[in-house]
Amino acid sequence: MAFHAIISLFLTLFGVFGITWYAVEQRKREIVIRKVHGASSLQILLLLNRPFFLYILFAYVIAVPIVFVLMRYWRGQFVYPAIWGIDVFVIPIVILVFVTFVTVVFNGYHTALSNPSETIKTE
Repeated sequence: MAFHAIISLFLTLFGVFGITWYAVEQRKREIVIRKVHGASSLQILLLLNRPFFLYILFAYVIAVPIVFVLMRYWRGQFVYPAIWGIDVFVIPIVILVFVTFVTVVFNGYHTALSNPSETIKTE
């Protein structure tokens, strides 16, 4: 069971990595212009992370009520249902936010620290 969870986390990581890589490549010129105008690397990384965190929040707000209702119905079919608390909904979002943050920082860090003149020269 844990092996399948690890595989799903890696697949999620690869998907988020691909999406963030594409987003960073599409916004490379904007990032360079912001660096020229004095933005710090931290500001750029926060700029890159913001849309992904909004996507996570939006998906979480939609998914939690649906999952709660479906889990309550499914658990009602058992004679001795397991007791579950808020941690069933908090732990996955914490893991997902951490994985997304690490992936976006990993992808955007190279661009945020790059020399703006080299990037403009190649585009």
